[in-house]
Amino acid sequence: MSEAGVTKINAARRSVHYRPGESIFHQHDQPHGIYCLESGHLLLRHFDTFGEQTNFQVVKYGETLGWRSLFAERPHAATAIALSRCDVCFVPGWVIKECIDSEPALAHAFLKTVARDRGPYEALMLRSPRLPVRVRFIYLLLYLRSRCANLSRSGMLVYDLLLQRRDIASMIGIRSETLSRVIHGLEKEKLARFKGRQIVVPDPEKLFGLIGIKLPEND
Repeated sequence: MSEAGVTKINAARRSVHYRPGESIFHQHDQPHGIYCLESGHLLLRHFDTFGEQTNFQVVKYGETLGWRSLFAERPHAATAIALSRCDVCFVPGWVIKECIDSEPALAHAFLKTVARDRGPYEALMLRSPRLPVRVRFIYLLLYLRSRCANLSRSGMLVYDLLLQRRDIASMIGIRSETLSRVIHGLEKEKLARFKGRQIVVPDPEKLFGLIGIKLPEND
């Protein structure tokens, strides 16, 4: 962006702090801008017409949300909830639209984001009844790997999940009791260890190999 564009955005943006459990925006709210997560993690939650909730995406720091509804000029399709203490930069929609009209680089960046975004497809795959529950859970761990996990020096994958087990179960469309059985099975086979909200995967290649995923060698 040009210096003038950056100055315009900086003049309009504001930083907002959220505590765990607070909502950044609600489903059916009209979009007023985009939100850039500067620290923490958010959970996107959708409510159907019967009031049943589905957790379908974890947003990590550095990611942007709200742009889909803003550009589509439609209400938000989900509620964004802080999983931890979050610092969020809010940029009003009017300044985004003005900058897109005058800043080709910004327009290209958003087009690239739209092209790469998998949208609801990933959430549908995680909840697909055609996939065994165990496979869905491993796919979820693969999805959360870049958001909630770090690789130790010994090659173990260590997750620090802010999600409760009922939230995890909701993301893959199962009951909490079913999730407990899946976890017990993985522990019994020594594919993963679970302690509170921490998950340790001793051999990531072996675990993800069960669903046919080969991790990059430099991962």
